[in-house]
Amino acid sequence: AIGGSLMENYNAALSEKVPYIVDTNHLDDPHVKANLLFQAHFSRLELPITDYVTDLKSVLDQSIRIIQAMIDICANSGWLSSALTCMHLLQMVMQGLWFEKDSSLWMLPCMNESLFNDISGKGISSLQELLNLSKMNLQLALQQSLHPDLYQELQHFPHVQVKLKLHEKHAKGLKQHLSINLEKKNLKHTSRAFTPRFPKVKEEAWWLVLGNVSSSELFALKRVSFSNRLLTRMELPSLALTNLQELKLILVSDCYVGFEHEYCIGDLI
Repeated sequence: AIGGSLMENYNAALSEKVPYIVDTNHLDDPHVKANLLFQAHFSRLELPITDYVTDLKSVLDQSIRIIQAMIDICANSGWLSSALTCMHLLQMVMQGLWFEKDSSLWMLPCMNESLFNDISGKGISSLQELLNLSKMNLQLALQQSLHPDLYQELQHFPHVQVKLKLHEKHAKGLKQHLSINLEKKNLKHTSRAFTPRFPKVKEEAWWLVLGNVSSSELFALKRVSFSNRLLTRMELPSLALTNLQELKLILVSDCYVGFEHEYCIGDLI
């Protein structure tokens, strides 16, 4: 165990490196230390001693069920933007990145400042944009900047294709619902999540969120996982609750920063 004054010194040093201020009058408080460990994880800072590395693993591991409970509370309360924020927080924990500050390109192990500048200089700002390119177009777009490991590392990440179909009310009493077909286009991809900065092995999972973005209302939430493809369905809210033109299905990864797609239900009518 670390002595109190020594821990305060370590925490004081960390507090000067992280972006958000902590209560420096209570540097011996475990809440303050947990805050600093999270910020250090998201900022990819080096921790002062091995005890802090062990503590970070514990904090990250325990945070998962708390964040998932926060998402459940948001879903039960119908809070769309809060639910999405909690999902983004879980992505941050899994990847050791800030959601809004860092590009998802930094999830690639081979990424460095030079490669990042080359790629962003070509107008590519996210990992999703790279995944959408064919191997040939990827090489054409990046040419000299193509890192030898880049294409291989891209295979760690799922390229999901989504097909939606709207079904009207059925005579047998089935409500109006949405058929959702999810398929991974890179078939070599496994369902094990690529989370090198998270201390435990994890399987990929996704949230399917039905909501009205303009009013920030969440109507339904479904958590799914699949290896290659999945066919599922979600009931739509009644027209008394929302206008279908304003309804969106949002697919959100539980482990990859920025892996999120919105689909307008109104386009299916």
